[in-house]
Amino acid sequence: MAVTYQEEIEVVCLFGFRGEAYGMFPLRARLLSSGSSGGGLVFKIKEVTGRWVSKEGVYRRYHYAVVDEAENYAEIFLDTRQMKWFIRLKGD
Repeated sequence: MAVTYQEEIEVVCLFGFRGEAYGMFPLRARLLSSGSSGGGLVFKIKEVTGRWVSKEGVYRRYHYAVVDEAENYAEIFLDTRQMKWFIRLKGD
């Protein structure tokens, strides 16, 4: 059974126009946790395949479904309550 886990990340974003669209575009993410096997690992985001917003009380979370250059899929999101980015991954 696949287990979903979540870790804090740093994200480099473009704020503004990208092509015809205007908004926030994640370009690169780096795992912060040094205790995990992938601590410091950098994901170069090749494509954003989906985006949505969820609410937790008065705070919003901005979610992005992304694909990196190695064709790995993940969900990243900005939690505006904490003003931190997180990544959700599925593993065994």
